[in-house]
Amino acid sequence: MSVPTPAVHASGVTDATDTAQAPAPAAGADLCAACGRALLGDFCHGCGERRLRADEMTLRAFVRDMASEVADLDSRAYRSLRLLFTRPGLLTAEWIAGRRRAYLGPLKLLVIAFAVLLLASSLLDRRPTTDMVRRLDGSWIGRAIEGLAGRLKLSRVETLERLNDAALSHLSWLSVLVPVVLAGVLAVVFVRRRRGYVEHLVFAAHTSAFYFILGLTIRVQQPAADPLPEVLQRAITVLVVGVTWAYLWRAITRVYGDRGWRAGLRSAVVVIGLNLAQMVATLLAFCTAALSLLYL
Repeated sequence: MSVPTPAVHASGVTDATDTAQAPAPAAGADLCAACGRALLGDFCHGCGERRLRADEMTLRAFVRDMASEVADLDSRAYRSLRLLFTRPGLLTAEWIAGRRRAYLGPLKLLVIAFAVLLLASSLLDRRPTTDMVRRLDGSWIGRAIEGLAGRLKLSRVETLERLNDAALSHLSWLSVLVPVVLAGVLAVVFVRRRRGYVEHLVFAAHTSAFYFILGLTIRVQQPAADPLPEVLQRAITVLVVGVTWAYLWRAITRVYGDRGWRAGLRSAVVVIGLNLAQMVATLLAFCTAALSLLYL
């Protein structure tokens, strides 16, 4: 079967409309409906488009394709989340090795983890109270809230409530800084490994996804009405840091090949970098929230 070619006029200009208006190949044809390449199997080797089937436009085929896509997404999501928690570093190692089809991409996994964290935070977030504001008295945060309340002509409780809501919305896009900054830390820590920045970024994305979901599990256990005692809050913080350190130790061993005390030391540095990246993103979220309350 011959492939139609674009018409060429005397001026030498190709008439694109001749090919654009060409009818799509019929079901079962040997040409790709998207790019016109010859098909050697069920999928085009050039663009990945699937071969048209004879029952393509039937309701049965539509339902079958939709069910297949949903099941594929569910299985990949479950497999990715399971390996993210049970096999530290394996998702990154698989991505670097080129085995990616069976898992969610690192960016998609990170977005899903952070979206769930934001949703849970918005549902479980405690509303600011007078007692919460009083505990900030004397600190630089308390002075900043007091100054912002004076500019907005609101009470400190109302100001803190608006600031929290605005910061939560800003944190949704500033969270991208966490894996970006963490990848920079990894590039410095493993500078002698001569790994590309993208490899560090993928590792950072998987680590950040684990960190966000871990924070969610801790957040769900906190009561919405009254804050936990300070001693218990510190114990939870130490627990999160310890679990993250152990997780990174295993992940670094699998991805970067370090073992023993060297892997433990480097994982400790990466934990510090991860927490610093989270603090920078949170601080920027509150700063941009304050500016938006003042000038927007």
